[in-house]
Amino acid sequence: MSEDKVLNLLEKMYIEFNGKFEKIDQRFEKIDQRFEKIDQRFDGLEHRIEKLELKVENDISKKIEVLFDGQKQMFAQLNRIEEKVDQHDEIIIKRIK
Repeated sequence: MSEDKVLNLLEKMYIEFNGKFEKIDQRFEKIDQRFEKIDQRFDGLEHRIEKLELKVENDISKKIEVLFDGQKQMFAQLNRIEEKVDQHDEIIIKRIK
């Protein structure tokens, strides 16, 4: 082959490879854009989770504690009422006998 033919062949190969590399670059750019969107969604989710954690720690946990305290007080009061009812039952039973 002559030098001109070799150069022409090399030039054609170079142009062809460049075209393929450009297509590959475009595909990678699209993939990068998709990953950026996914990253943005994850960032948004992380932010929402952080807000939710703060709400649970600062608001909901306190409310749950208050509910349990109320429940303890209610059971204590029910126990006192039950004791008084038992006392009245004993008095009534003694009177009946």
